[in-house]
Amino acid sequence: MRKIIFLKYMKNKFAYPSLVIQALEAASRWHEGQWRKDPKKKIPYISHPVSVGFLLQIAGYDEEVVAAGILHDVIEDCGIKENSLAKEFTPRVAQIVRDVSEPKKYSWNKRKEIYREHLRVSSTDALAVACADHIHNLKCILNSSKTNKGIWKMFHATKQEKMYHEIEVLKIIAKRIKTPLVKEYAEIISKLKK
Repeated sequence: MRKIIFLKYMKNKFAYPSLVIQALEAASRWHEGQWRKDPKKKIPYISHPVSVGFLLQIAGYDEEVVAAGILHDVIEDCGIKENSLAKEFTPRVAQIVRDVSEPKKYSWNKRKEIYREHLRVSSTDALAVACADHIHNLKCILNSSKTNKGIWKMFHATKQEKMYHEIEVLKIIAKRIKTPLVKEYAEIISKLKK
């Protein structure tokens, strides 16, 4: 199914529109020196936003949503301002990135609560980016958990708190968008619960 969607997308559009290339270059610069949370592998952080962008592209989202997926952590983790993103990219890209950004000044539980409340009123494009973000993060946790039983200690929350958050985010997203990404998100949550 994904291969068919991707090939259809490739027939109708360039593989990487200029806005997506611009987002890849900017995210690479801004995330330079950042690493994924994996104690056994040193994985450059950029692998995550690029994976989120790929998920969105394969699901058939347009170049602004794909670019926002690639840039989704730059406000939160790199200190890039929304107005700078709007000037360098588009106001829509900047809005989507803002909508999926968490305030870092609060505790883990408070940040997640604020994030969920914000998702409830965000655009469906932002929900798609959030969904792809959560899918990739949970896939990484699932893969790491096979060799690292202490994976949950890397977070500022218990496994139960993290799973509660994921289930609540899934409910918010599933109410408003219909995409294969939602099904994939639900399946990964189910695997992690076990």
